[in-house]
Amino acid sequence: MIPALTRRAVARRGLAAALAGAVASLPGRVAAADPYRDLPPGIKKAEPELDSDWRRANDAYWRAYYARQAANAAYWANPAFGDANNYYWAHCAPGAPQPLDCAPKPAPAPAVPARQRVATLAPQYVGTPYVWGGETPDGWDCSGMTRWLYGRCGIAIPRTAAEQWDATTRVDPGPGDLVFFAVESGGIDHVGIYLGAGLMVSALNEDLGTRISAVFGAYWAPLYAGAGRV
Repeated sequence: MIPALTRRAVARRGLAAALAGAVASLPGRVAAADPYRDLPPGIKKAEPELDSDWRRANDAYWRAYYARQAANAAYWANPAFGDANNYYWAHCAPGAPQPLDCAPKPAPAPAVPARQRVATLAPQYVGTPYVWGGETPDGWDCSGMTRWLYGRCGIAIPRTAAEQWDATTRVDPGPGDLVFFAVESGGIDHVGIYLGAGLMVSALNEDLGTRISAVFGAYWAPLYAGAGRV
């Protein structure tokens, strides 16, 4: 409020001087009553309800901050982390006192099915001599060959072609399956290992030894009895 102009002030200094003094004192009075006077231009005074919202948000922020700090402290205090950290500095860090090979190891190759291993192994024995009753790479007959090759891949099968027929399940042939033939007796008397693409490895006779043949070619197709899978 502008101070009342008294008669005495008007009489002594005149009306103009009194008005000038009153106006000059106004900015100081307004500034003293305005706590927001130092805010940057464009910033408005907060309403009471907005002040409450700000306090709630501020409290939530600090609660979250201290929760993060607690979680961080728990992480660093975890013994498992400490063990891993100590292992790194002891064995893996540059200049470690007990260096070890800490490079990432490649993932193990997927296991190859035993039948696929048989199909891969069998062609390596092409040329092995045929020996009636033999069952080693020094010389074997047809079922001696299949039994030995399967055994090398961890699969036990019976000794004769007829017994192997009985011990297997009938399937459409796939690599590593056994293929059976009825050559002379009317029963199963010959067996080979199917390679895929219509081919097999088998021990034929003393003249031909162990060879790759066409399962469904002119000679073997009429004698084919079926395929078996262990």
